[in-house]
Amino acid sequence: MSEIINVTQPLLLEKHFVRVIGIGNTLAGDDGLGVHAVRYLEASMAQDSGIDFVDGGTLGLYLLDDIVEAPAVILIDALRFQSEPGSVCVFEGDAMDNLIQNPCRRTSHEVGLSDLLAAVRLLDGLPAHRAIIGIEPSRCGWCGDLSKEAAAALPVVAQKIEEVLMRWDLAVVGSEPGTVSGQAR
Repeated sequence: MSEIINVTQPLLLEKHFVRVIGIGNTLAGDDGLGVHAVRYLEASMAQDSGIDFVDGGTLGLYLLDDIVEAPAVILIDALRFQSEPGSVCVFEGDAMDNLIQNPCRRTSHEVGLSDLLAAVRLLDGLPAHRAIIGIEPSRCGWCGDLSKEAAAALPVVAQKIEEVLMRWDLAVVGSEPGTVSGQAR
């Protein structure tokens, strides 16, 4: 017997259905934006949001299982896309794949991300729902803190994640109907 699914309602996710992975080196200023964003999101979102936050640091291929095992993945990284420092941009699905595979390097982690996505494809584990959220860095170098522009972008990243989940028609456990992460739609 087949189950009828109402496609007009958001899919209610099981715990940790969406995996958010922050990429970067926190010792290199704004290069660590992804990791700082994950820490910010973990502290500001409901514990039962259904989102699994991963500090991916500079782990590269060690993140393979984290991506293959998740039906929905959002990566966060410092990306150079010729915009004002602190600007936030989202690339979803094929646009994310093309960005990472493009020979024009936009992130210092692109080679690692490109290899990672190639390995995920070999395992036939590329999530249908995938995105990368990029934040234009102001400064990357040996310092442990974020620039003021990068720090100001962290709440925007949270908003972009909610927008992505709405576009994917996903809601998370622990949220009221019609909300994502406890925020009204």
